[in-house]
Amino acid sequence: MLLTDLVEQYCLERAASANYRSSLLRTVRRAQHGGIRTTCQLSVENVCRFLVSVDVGQTTKSNYRRELATLWRYAFSLGLATDGWDRLPRIPPQFAPPEAWSMEAMQKLLNAAELDKTPISTRCELRRCDVIPVWARLGYESGLRFSDIHQLTQRNFRDGCVIRYAAKTSKLCVRELTLETQQSVARLFALSPDGTLFRWFLPRRRAFLLWRKFLDQHALGGSSKWLRRTAATFIEIDKPGMASRWLDHSSERLARTHYIDPTKVVSGIKPPLLPR
Repeated sequence: MLLTDLVEQYCLERAASANYRSSLLRTVRRAQHGGIRTTCQLSVENVCRFLVSVDVGQTTKSNYRRELATLWRYAFSLGLATDGWDRLPRIPPQFAPPEAWSMEAMQKLLNAAELDKTPISTRCELRRCDVIPVWARLGYESGLRFSDIHQLTQRNFRDGCVIRYAAKTSKLCVRELTLETQQSVARLFALSPDGTLFRWFLPRRRAFLLWRKFLDQHALGGSSKWLRRTAATFIEIDKPGMASRWLDHSSERLARTHYIDPTKVVSGIKPPLLPR
């Protein structure tokens, strides 16, 4: 069986999310370029050769290994491959320390967004100042990921809260919003012809490019992912140990590895000053 067909069957049986399916397909397509096209070609030698040859970072390579092992195990359960995935050498991922915006940077971002009159597109009359402040406040206060924010509809808002099952984890997220954010969301919904908050005028890729161009033009650095990181970082500063709970992570290590900026959350423990 072709690995692409295996992915489709696996995702159908597991009711996998669209994002996970896309990730598996990306891995499989890279493996195909490395000579692994079918389930019968899954072997320790072939997979290791592919992982050594592929020119990507350590973390991406670790993800390739993990996803190929998942598919290999599934193929074995169907009688389409022999075993051996457990003999693949471990590839520890290498994560860069997470970065987040300071409160001063967040204020600069909001000020720049509120004054930016650049049109969003020729298809509508909305400008950046109509959209980015809403997204920024919503992203910071809710901690929702990019794709979840992009998919929001009127059904996701009630009683002063945003409520949504996260696409990545299927966990329920309920976040109380400030009155200012509620009002800005309501103003954008008043223009929506179909009950979506952003999708009616902003396809996913265009939303990504909107943020990239805005941040680059205002020399702000980072990405829209930093909204979630910044919120988690300042929750950790205010209430140590609570960021992981707010992010709804199963392990505190996840928050510290991927979200909490270590330069902003310091223990205050320092060695004595050196003698002069």
